[in-house]
Amino acid sequence: PLPTRRHLSWVVLGDSISTGYGSSSGHSYVSLLWRNDGTWYPAFCARDLESFFPDLQRLNLAQNGATTRDVLDHQLAAIPTGASQPTLATLTIGGNELIHDYGASPPRDLAAYGCAGADCESYSYSFQARLAAIFDFLRDRSRFREPIDIYIADIYDPATETFSPTGRM
Repeated sequence: PLPTRRHLSWVVLGDSISTGYGSSSGHSYVSLLWRNDGTWYPAFCARDLESFFPDLQRLNLAQNGATTRDVLDHQLAAIPTGASQPTLATLTIGGNELIHDYGASPPRDLAAYGCAGADCESYSYSFQARLAAIFDFLRDRSRFREPIDIYIADIYDPATETFSPTGRM
């Protein structure tokens, strides 16, 4: 369900999925949620956030290449509190931690591509812990007086692209 409170604002957190890197103008994930392009997606005409909430304010804090560590260390601190606090948060994160440089360097925490066995398990637990810390921050009622509706997504599908071992496309 979408928020129904009087003051509505949306904070966008995450990586290049949320910055729109590589998308044409007005066709990024965030742009289309905000204001759908009916010429491209007629089935979603008047079904975007602007149509439902014309006074909704948006703050995009996402950064290309961001990981959960970047969200924790930089993006969360920039979220306004008090009367300007967001009522809605979206988060796209995890792709950079999984794919990093497509195997051009050894796997490690925050860059797990090619990991195996216990290392993968360790990286997975670290990712889960950072993700939980992000959610805990956003749900902290001592910081935000009203609850924030949180939506998380990762729409990147590397299976639809052709990659070389050097990470160049």
